[in-house]
Amino acid sequence: MQKPSAILFDLDGTLVDSVSDLADAVNLALSDFGLPVRNIEQIRSWIGNGAEKLLVRAICGIEIVDTTRSELQFLEFDELYTAFKKYYSKRVFESSQLYPGVRETLQSLGDHDIRLAVVTNKPVLLAEKLLTEAGLRSFFSVVVGGDSLAVKKPDPGPLVYACAQLSVSIDQTVMVGDSASDIGAANAIGMPILAASWGYTQGLDLTKANVTAIIRRFTEIPALVGL
Repeated sequence: MQKPSAILFDLDGTLVDSVSDLADAVNLALSDFGLPVRNIEQIRSWIGNGAEKLLVRAICGIEIVDTTRSELQFLEFDELYTAFKKYYSKRVFESSQLYPGVRETLQSLGDHDIRLAVVTNKPVLLAEKLLTEAGLRSFFSVVVGGDSLAVKKPDPGPLVYACAQLSVSIDQTVMVGDSASDIGAANAIGMPILAASWGYTQGLDLTKANVTAIIRRFTEIPALVGL
């Protein structure tokens, strides 16, 4: 692969192992409304499609991909969602950790004049807060959240938008992510996708997915992008 002009990164499960703080916030919100709490492995398997979908799955207790908030018949969803955001905003980087090599690798990529952006399905204000508290915000010129546009991954719109904000072409950009949403968005526009094996794959077998490469360690990225 030739050196790209830009790299787009997913956030949860790619840069940051955030499941513990997400699980705490989800369960505090569920408890407020008398709903059963969920274990951390359940919540891990539900991450990747945005906070709203995470809460829908937590309320149902199973992964029902096509269920929407309007189909839940849970009249207090808006209030529960607000409670979740309140709890999570207070603990976005309390127990969460950067994956090994993240900071050094981002620094190296920036030193080679590669423009960096985050494209996540997490609400943008929470994404900004997490990146800031994790000490990563300064590495990224652009942050696109799940509520930045009318669509979110796996729709390719957020990736296209990030490229426009970075003033780079799609064919000079690489995506790094861990989920089917990341892979689907990149595939839709022919963007190379490096799949993070350590992330929240939702049971997806990456060896059977349409990815450019599977990465086992974050520090493999520079060599894979031609540095």
